Amino acid sequence: MEEPVSSPAAADPDMHAVSAALVDASRGADAIFLDQLFCCPVTKVAMVDPVIAGDGHLYERTAIQHWLQGSSLSPVTGDKLPHTRLVPNVLVKSALAQHAQVSSVLDTAVAAHSCADGGSTNSRDPV
Repeated sequence: MEEPVSSPAAADPDMHAVSAALVDASRGADAIFLDQLFCCPVTKVAMVDPVIAGDGHLYERTAIQHWLQGSSLSPVTGDKLPHTRLVPNVLVKSALAQHAQVSSVLDTAVAAHSCADGGSTNSRDPV
């Protein structure tokens, strides 16, 4: 009968601690990346109802609707929007729900969740 092969980390407690720390750091980096990815460029808050605007960028529906009442320019690029149709992004909405469930970074108060620092500010904000 063959003996099970054990990993070096299992045999060395220090190695196990280092491995665990690397995994935790990776998960933390992933959470920050997802928070930034799911951050509306207008509100700087995690999106709940993401839509794609005419510039191809994602926005929180209510934020871009409000923006479009005062401007026909893209909040991200400053260019004139080719149209004002907003298309729901079902994939991102589903990913947001999964992110909230798995990581509990986003909870039922997802709309109040601040995005991680590092987003750009926009002085063109008509609001």
